[in-house]
Amino acid sequence: MNPQESLLELKDVKKYFPIRSGIFQKKIGDVKAVDGISFSLKRG
Repeated sequence: MNPQESLLELKDVKKYFPIRSGIFQKKIGDVKAVDGISFSLKRG
């Protein structure tokens, strides 16, 4: 494996969690935990 080669690479990662309310737990919005993040993990 090349030392410059990425072990893990993620691009434009998004993770949202729904906000729910009421008796029937209707979705009323989202909480953005991560929005558009990118990174790479290299050896060493």
